[in-house]
Amino acid sequence: TSNNEDTRKLRRAQEREQTQELNELAHRLAGMASLIHAHAVERACHQLEIACGESSVRKLADAVDDLVTALGELQCELHDWMTMTAPQGTA
Repeated sequence: TSNNEDTRKLRRAQEREQTQELNELAHRLAGMASLIHAHAVERACHQLEIACGESSVRKLADAVDDLVTALGELQCELHDWMTMTAPQGTA
């Protein structure tokens, strides 16, 4: 899924210490999150954007972890919603 791909991109950029890439991913994901009112993802994205401007590797790692967690929770919520709203016999 797109969330899984975004998670891989976040982790890869984190491993390579590519703060510019992390900042761009966070900005893009924040835009998507605001469109669907995914406030936890949006907050995590903003925290990652802030962490990208600081020199703390720990804060950056924590921010990436928080965003990955928020994306996972969103994916579960979307799956549950789709299951509940799917016509009988199609979920």
